[in-house]
Amino acid sequence: MRTGSTLHRWLWFVGLWAASVGAVLAVSMMIRFWLKH
Repeated sequence: MRTGSTLHRWLWFVGLWAASVGAVLAVSMMIRFWLKH
């Protein structure tokens, strides 16, 4: 069993997904801020 590599892969995948979601949220917030002004 190589649970270490599997855990590392899962952490990398979750980190990448969280980064993409955070980028989308930041862009949407910036667009809302721009539309308000």
